[in-house]
Amino acid sequence: MAKPRTLVKVLCIGLLLSGAVVAGAKIYFHSIHKTYENGIIIAQLDDVPVYDNGPIFNIAHGRHYAEDGYYLGQKWQCVEFIKRYLYQAKGHRMPDVWGHAISYYDKELPHGKLNDKRGMIQFQQGGNEKPQQGDLIVFSGAGGYGHVAIIAAVSDNEVEIVQQNSPPAREKLPLISKDGNWEIGKRSTLGWLRIPQPPESTEIRE
Repeated sequence: MAKPRTLVKVLCIGLLLSGAVVAGAKIYFHSIHKTYENGIIIAQLDDVPVYDNGPIFNIAHGRHYAEDGYYLGQKWQCVEFIKRYLYQAKGHRMPDVWGHAISYYDKELPHGKLNDKRGMIQFQQGGNEKPQQGDLIVFSGAGGYGHVAIIAAVSDNEVEIVQQNSPPAREKLPLISKDGNWEIGKRSTLGWLRIPQPPESTEIRE
């Protein structure tokens, strides 16, 4: 049978080890997330700010509405940023304002067709439509909730995305072209959506 002093030593060692694990986890969160204070501006795209959501990605901080009542989403989730960006920078209001990030891509919709819920043309990953600046990009993953971001820049071999609640706020991803088709690498990309262009006027002016 173990002596009382031996048991005390074992308990102390166990507490020290558990404390080290907790401290290590805190350092890890700091290193990957940089900040712990939610609601501070960490980036911008076309004067639309990206806010820090804090270290726990599935925590929200209340619903966010535009001044006219349009629902932007839960502060400061990824969906809130993309809807706020499209609303403030592009003047786009989605017909359906609800759903997790993954629901913004309709897997049953053919390539190049209108996504009625979002009011945007949808293009699939690996299709013949190159992503453009200002497109909404949708990823799977994140525990089944998915993730969304805005494409900020496009070159022949790379795209830069801006995102909320998934550090870093700005991230570059490889863009691959093969046989006239386009694929964004590195993440489980589903596709991208684009605000429809207004039809060209056929009015004849004298």
